[in-house]
Amino acid sequence: MCILSPTVTRAESSQANSFPEIHGQAVDNATQGRIPGVFIVAFWTGPDATPLQYSQTLRVVETSSDADGRFMVPASERMDLEVSVSRSSPGLLCFKPGYEPVWLGGGGTVLVGQPVTVRLRKSDRGPGAQSEMVSGLLAPLAWLAASRDGQPPSAIFAEVEAEWARLQRELMPSEREGTTPRARFAWMVKEFRRVNREGAKP
Repeated sequence: MCILSPTVTRAESSQANSFPEIHGQAVDNATQGRIPGVFIVAFWTGPDATPLQYSQTLRVVETSSDADGRFMVPASERMDLEVSVSRSSPGLLCFKPGYEPVWLGGGGTVLVGQPVTVRLRKSDRGPGAQSEMVSGLLAPLAWLAASRDGQPPSAIFAEVEAEWARLQRELMPSEREGTTPRARFAWMVKEFRRVNREGAKP
């Protein structure tokens, strides 16, 4: 998974309880061509927790890139929050079959008012390695869902399931994974919640 940190503007304290607009474009890292149909999950979390605990997920928005590779997540004001928005928010998780997933953001910065370029690299992995890579998206999706309703973002999760199933059909029976993405996701949510409860004990 690629971890990218674009040049961004740090938010002021007055924006601690707001979710600024995110807009940008998805492009091929090699050709610079625009990529339509990239599934994007934008998320904001509460203050960073200890390594044993997940942060509270405050907002999750799904979108996808259009025919020109452009995407937009609308701004939202939430003044009723009990906690402030983490300074490492927002984050973006981007996925399109045939490409390496991209995790964008973090590093103590907030994307404010600047276009974001999501650069995706075509994957040259075989079906087995590609399947493992796709399965690797389940952990961050479960991490986001653990402090909410336990359900995954629907659009990107459906694409992950479809791509995993397609790749499994290309593998020999002995190489296929026995546990489905949905079953693994549900187990991960339970584990995140268990570890979080244990980590919160005095």
